[in-house]
Amino acid sequence: MSRTNTPYAPLENCPPGVQPNIYVNGFCFCFHHGEEYCHRCTYDFRYSNNMTIQDDLDEIIGERLSDVCAILVIFRYC
Repeated sequence: MSRTNTPYAPLENCPPGVQPNIYVNGFCFCFHHGEEYCHRCTYDFRYSNNMTIQDDLDEIIGERLSDVCAILVIFRYC
């Protein structure tokens, strides 16, 4: 299958029977309707999008928690 670079390239380059998706900043949406939960295409990306948010929050909380622990260790020895 040849690759094309038109605005509809995701549709043209997709294998037969497979629906393409839109990925924006790590979040997934229905290509045709742009919805996270698309009742027309029966796609539900809420779980994967929520996991993306949870992973990001875990990183942020982990970084801040390690900073707080480092500060507590410093005060402990003062």
